Amino acid sequence: MICYGKTWLGKVKNQERRNLVSRKKKLPVVRRVKLETFIRRLGDQIFTVDFTKQNGEARTMNCRRKVRSHVKVGPKKYRKPIGVHTPSILVFDMQKQEYRHLNLETATSIRAAGQTFKVV
Repeated sequence: MICYGKTWLGKVKNQERRNLVSRKKKLPVVRRVKLETFIRRLGDQIFTVDFTKQNGEARTMNCRRKVRSHVKVGPKKYRKPIGVHTPSILVFDMQKQEYRHLNLETATSIRAAGQTFKVV
């Protein structure tokens, strides 16, 4: 059926607009409150985190949890100074081959299992 009326052309244009909008990739979102649980559920998988360091510099870190080969006695327990309540998680930095504390409040995105998640 061929239709040259304005309504049919209008419908086609609207469908094209919808297709263009659906082609844009929207990143899945991970809420900052659930980020620690998300990282813990990854287990020992390697993941990449983009975050802002204390000096304001942006950094990307390839890291992993549950690494035991670089521990001589056992992982040291992290003691926060009194009055500091920043949520952090202990990860193993794959590039520097050392343990690091990842501040969950400064994380901007995380890549795991082939997907990129935006931290909100």
